[in-house]
Amino acid sequence: MPPANPLIRRSLMVQEPQGLACLDAVQWPAGTGSLFRAFFATGTRAEGFATTPVEGAAALTELRDVSGGLMVAGVQPNAAEPLLLPFAAGPCAVSAAPAETALFAGLNAAILIRCHEPAETLRDWLVWHRQTQGLQGAVIVNRIPDDGLAGEKLVQALVPLTRDPGLRLVILDCPVPLGQPDKGPETDPFLALDAPGKDRMTAPAPDPWRAPLGEMQIFEIVKWRFLAQARAVINLDASDILAPVAGAPSVFDRAVAARQGVVLLVGARTYPWRVRPGAAPAFGDHTCKPFDTATGQIRW
Repeated sequence: MPPANPLIRRSLMVQEPQGLACLDAVQWPAGTGSLFRAFFATGTRAEGFATTPVEGAAALTELRDVSGGLMVAGVQPNAAEPLLLPFAAGPCAVSAAPAETALFAGLNAAILIRCHEPAETLRDWLVWHRQTQGLQGAVIVNRIPDDGLAGEKLVQALVPLTRDPGLRLVILDCPVPLGQPDKGPETDPFLALDAPGKDRMTAPAPDPWRAPLGEMQIFEIVKWRFLAQARAVINLDASDILAPVAGAPSVFDRAVAARQGVVLLVGARTYPWRVRPGAAPAFGDHTCKPFDTATGQIRW
């Protein structure tokens, strides 16, 4: 029997240097120093950082807005010293996770966003795309790490997949909510784009843990921390599956061959119709497709 790959578990490096919400930071060697990227929550402005070099602090090379959040990049001259960022209020130490991009070097990988889906759904998703698209690795962004499903039950459901030596899995826990703060849970019918009768519904109370994704810089975090060396990457939710096309290249091969390096995916929203008595809906139960909509779910 081939050796098992470990199920790797990591967490965002959440912290608040100088009162600014930092979702994560990643660092990797470069000569005698290191390069780094830090990712600050939506609403963070570049004005929170010093505009001129600060003695003893890292040198900033980039301050970039990412969907309302802020990505900060720079150079740490001495890798042996703590990472000090030059904030406008003064230098402050930031803890950074080491980049682990070698884990997925050359692999066909996925950024899989998991919010409320049960462990069995994740398992089925991974098996399906392994068999139909040649998936070789996935970073599972676990938006709700304390919901009773994301702990040992999630790990136990995925452990059998680690016996496949061609599949590498990382679970990235998120100890802070990543949803839009003013929206309710995305599972509520009120937030279903195709739901009829919204004029007779009541909007759900805000639930940033389960709301539609709001901190879009999570994709940059996963890229720089894990997937920068991957061969190709797909971005899907745990509720999305790709339909194989007979005789066509896999989605990964199409992305590699694409002139711009990107392939847009347009999905059709489907809903469970006949669910087995006493069972939770599975992918095979989703057979009800709206007939009066021309819009689709965009992924890449």
